[in-house]
Formats: sequence, structure tokens, C-alpha cells
Amino acid sequence: MSRLLLIFVATSFLLKCGAAGDATERSDADWLFDRYIDITDHLVIDSNIGESERKNYKILLYQFAFDYWLISRTNQIAAPFHWRGRIRALLHRVNNPERFADPAGIASSFITHGETNLEPLLTDLPGMHRITVTQYHDLVELFDLAFADFLAVFPPNPPPTNIAVFASPELEQRAGPFAKIEFQGSRWTSVHLEVLGPHRVLDSDGAYKLEHRYDDMPVEVFRALAPKAQAYYLPAFLRFCDRDPNRSQGVPSALLEQLTGISKESEALRIQLNPMQKRAIVAYFEAWCIHDLSPSKIKKLHRVLIDDQ
Repeated sequence: MSRLLLIFVATSFLLKCGAAGDATERSDADWLFDRYIDITDHLVIDSNIGESERKNYKILLYQFAFDYWLISRTNQIAAPFHWRGRIRALLHRVNNPERFADPAGIASSFITHGETNLEPLLTDLPGMHRITVTQYHDLVELFDLAFADFLAVFPPNPPPTNIAVFASPELEQRAGPFAKIEFQGSRWTSVHLEVLGPHRVLDSDGAYKLEHRYDDMPVEVFRALAPKAQAYYLPAFLRFCDRDPNRSQGVPSALLEQLTGISKESEALRIQLNPMQKRAIVAYFEAWCIHDLSPSKIKKLHRVLIDDQ
């Protein structure tokens, strides 16, 4: 068990001190993070350790996730985006909702003689030297939504087999066969946007080159989907941003544009989303500083999906 604690301490140190700077340090941080997640997954899910010990490791996981989230909002180097997906998956495998109420373990510190203390509390939370109980509760709610369980909010079944996936036959043809195969009748959990885009082809000299034959970059494909399909496959595009921040450059902006637009297609997309899905989408963009999106665009998203409904 001491191995996990050492890895947790080392990973937390790199996280809080921003030591993941150059390529070597990032590699070290990624290695430590992967070991921490693998061992934690085994201990809190599959191992035969006692419940009290299992609970302690769950608490460490929620503490690490909360610190990571706080840091990632301002320091994308110290807290890499590509860690999000694995943290999200493990948090929901652990399925310990009471920890979401107090991930930093400081809620009791706001209570004095049975009454809530409204004065700011001195803490060691990343970027939070002093914090009030109201600020803490607001942060915890956003943290909860930031790691929303996409499977619960966007049920993958049934896939859209009885609707036209693409907005028109012309757009389907322009998107090409790879996009059609990937989306036609597939669950959103089975879509892999990484396979879209330029493809390797042999040139006249027998050498491979990248060729963009179709309009099948992820942004182009999302715009080509019919509104019902956009609503259904939206979490696949959000998860793509989790997994591959570099290749998903441009995807968040395209999603915002479609979600907040004034066109008939944008309106049709919004109608397909239920209130819980709208709140999860807004929280996703509010909780993560994704690709340096303009705060005004995220405020517009909040207004269009929540305030104006």
C-alpha cells in the first residue's frame, strides 16, 4: 500500500508545483499519473482490502481529482487535459457520491458549535488561500458537474437507427465513407473521432502521403449531422476533447457556435436536449478552460441554454 501513497504524493507534488514543464518532466508526470490511476483502480474496485482502508483510498482519489480540477482551470501544463478522461471514468467506477459533497474534506471546518461559520476559511486548496462556505459549495457543485457521468446524462441506448444521421444526402457524400461507417447506427460510445480526417494513401511513386479527400474532419462532420444526430452524438465530441486536446482544437468552438446559433438547425438541436443535458453541457464549458475559449461565448451558452429557457 505504501507504493500507492508514494505515487500519490509524487503525482500531487508535480501537480501542485507545476513541475510538468518540459517534455521529460511531462513524461514523468504522465507515468506517475498512470501508475496512480492503475493502482487506485485495483485497490478501490477489485482488491480484497478492508472497507476502512478502501474508503481512505477513495478519499485520496477525490482529493486528488478536486485539486487537479482546480489547477487545470488556470494551469493546463501542470494539470494536463488528457488526464481528465481517466479521472472521470474512475470516479464513476468508484461511485461514491457522498464524497462529491466535500471532496476537500473541509466542510466540518466551517461548523462552529453546530452553526455554519460564514467567515472565510484559511485553506491550502490550489489558488484558494481563503474561501467562504458559499464559495466552497459553489466550487463543489461545479466540480461535480465537471466530472458528470456522460453515460447517465446522455444514455447511449438506443442509437439513432430510425433517423437520417446526416442533414442531407449531399452532406453525407461530402463527409465520405469513413464518417458514414463511423456514425451510421452506432452508439455514441462507439464513435472514434480519431479515425476521421486526412488518410494515408499511396502516391504514384509508391510512397504514403496524407490526403484530405472528404469533408470529414471532426468539426466538418458535426456540422453535417442532422440536429437529432448532433444532440445524440454530442457527448462523443465532448469526450474527444477529453481524450485528445490537440486534435480537437476547433471542436469546442464549433459546438458552441451550433449550440448558440440563431439558425433553424441550431434551434432544432437545442429542442432535442433535455434540461439535465443542457446543464451538463454548460457546466462542461464553464468548468474547464478548454482551448482558451472566450468567456463571453461561454456566458452566451449559459444564457441560451439555461437563462432563456
